Amino acid sequence: DNYGIRPLPNLETRFVAADTLRGIGRQGVLRSDAVRALEGRLRHVREQYFNARVREDKLSLAREDRGYRVALAAELEGLGFAHGSATAVADWDLYDHSVHAEWFDPEWMFGISEGFDVVIGNPPYVESRKSLLSDKQ
Repeated sequence: DNYGIRPLPNLETRFVAADTLRGIGRQGVLRSDAVRALEGRLRHVREQYFNARVREDKLSLAREDRGYRVALAAELEGLGFAHGSATAVADWDLYDHSVHAEWFDPEWMFGISEGFDVVIGNPPYVESRKSLLSDKQ
């Protein structure tokens, strides 16, 4: 019974490994009603997954998410979105934490356009003993 304590939601859907220095390249792409509808369905499915408690439900929602991503990529290509970027949208799997995205876009990934509560980043590392840095500069 877990002493009446509800488990945490599925927080793994709120963490991604991605290259935050690269965007998805969607500037200038018009959004059709179909794109907006698919984005809304994706947000809904991801919110359902976040609150799901049963493994079968999670697996079903992840499959549904994949179908919407594929449909979204096709719709985006039809609007002039670059094939590589559309494929990146379809291939990015929120539920597979063994890979990282080569791009980052909070609106596509999380459905938000402004702000984060927490961002954890790993800045580029330059070793000071290398010739790139010197005391004489």
